[in-house]
Amino acid sequence: MIMRCWDARDTHRPTFKELYTEIFKYLQRYKKNDYENTSTNTTTATPLNYQTHPRAIYTS
Repeated sequence: MIMRCWDARDTHRPTFKELYTEIFKYLQRYKKNDYENTSTNTTTATPLNYQTHPRAIYTS
């Protein structure tokens, strides 16, 4: 979605309605997943649920 927004050709960029629809879908999925996780698990999910390589150098 971000790459489409950055497209130099304005005809290939999404409209506000398309952006709204996509963001709404993501939000609904997020809420659904969050509800399912909290209703079945008593533990709190950590936002860092991925592994990092001990010898890797991470920058931002």
